[in-house]
Amino acid sequence: MLRTPDLLALFDESHRSRTVRELIDAFDALGPAKSTVVRLVATLEQRGCR
Repeated sequence: MLRTPDLLALFDESHRSRTVRELIDAFDALGPAKSTVVRLVATLEQRGCR
């Protein structure tokens, strides 16, 4: 199950930003639905994470 900390772990000094497509591709092997990644990104953006 994809959780917000898993998504945030993809960001570091070398990857300060990522596209939604990159995030979806990164989790493709784990099998979360595209809608799950999009929903998590939307929630983070609503809470001021950019």
